[in-house]
Amino acid sequence: MKKILTTLCAVAMLAGCTAGGSKKSSTNTTSTKEETAATVMVGTGSVTNVANKVKEGADTTAQFDTTFASVVLEGNIIKYVYYDVAQDKVTYDATGHVTSDNTTSMSKKDLGDNYGMKDKSSIKKEWFEQVEALEKWAVGKTVEEVLNMPTTQKDEKHTVPADKDLMTGCTIGVTGFQQALDKAVKNAVEVKDVASVGSAILTEVSGKDATAEKSGEAKANSTYGVVALDKDGKVVFTQTDIAQNAVKFTTAGALDGEAMAVPTKGEKKDEYGMKKASAIGKEWFEQNQAFDEWTVGKTSKEISGMEVTTNEAGKTVTADKDLMTGCTMGVDSLQKVTVTAIAAASKLN
Repeated sequence: MKKILTTLCAVAMLAGCTAGGSKKSSTNTTSTKEETAATVMVGTGSVTNVANKVKEGADTTAQFDTTFASVVLEGNIIKYVYYDVAQDKVTYDATGHVTSDNTTSMSKKDLGDNYGMKDKSSIKKEWFEQVEALEKWAVGKTVEEVLNMPTTQKDEKHTVPADKDLMTGCTIGVTGFQQALDKAVKNAVEVKDVASVGSAILTEVSGKDATAEKSGEAKANSTYGVVALDKDGKVVFTQTDIAQNAVKFTTAGALDGEAMAVPTKGEKKDEYGMKKASAIGKEWFEQNQAFDEWTVGKTSKEISGMEVTTNEAGKTVTADKDLMTGCTMGVDSLQKVTVTAIAAASKLN
């Protein structure tokens, strides 16, 4: 595998910082007054693969695999890393009719034992167990060590670990995790008073039948984010984004255009095209940033209890007077993923 090189000048300045907190907890987002918080770099990022799979005698499958990573860096050392994959599928038949039931989807981690990898695994470990082994292995290492870990090509699609210690707990493909981590590092910013960190990804899947007038569409919206909390459980930093990808098809069940991933909404910047239609004249990434900044200083209860209303387009938008000046777009998924990430927060060691 071609080695991935990353410049980390932006984080080198923090090499002398120390992190606080105690042993990790999946539910406790606060710590005692005696515990110290850290100044660290925090970021998240994702990569998506889109495929349109045609199989003779079966419906066609539009598949979306969004791999995301969140990272906390102390200097160039990884203090926390979180990986997950939203793997979503929409099927349609030879007449362009959607044949799958599409609503919300569970990530691979959330599926737990139901993912079904354990029996097929050479080390008899489920997917979430192997990812947790990868995360544990990465903590304490430099970013370069993780991005340039020893690997081997298992088959045409999978590049797997060749590190002897890691291989005992993880034999799944790691390329997507490395690419997502690389983005998370590049998106990382300095955050003070960090005692705990949580991450989450939530996906909404939809499918529309093709008609004579309009192509059918399979779509996946994966909203993901990382949240840093102080010792009192209040948000000191939030970074969210949405990976929105689609596959279009005709009434003959044929692919219309290409099945390929596009940049996230945040990555598109001005190219997303919301500014002209916005009542406040702000692009998606600007409104997204306004939401993230609004969460700072708040608790999970305050964020989940945000005052909202339904606009003319049927979207859930904020009715909070402070947030409305910078964000009038739909906030439902951003709100949910932030609260979910807070609930999953664990203390930095």
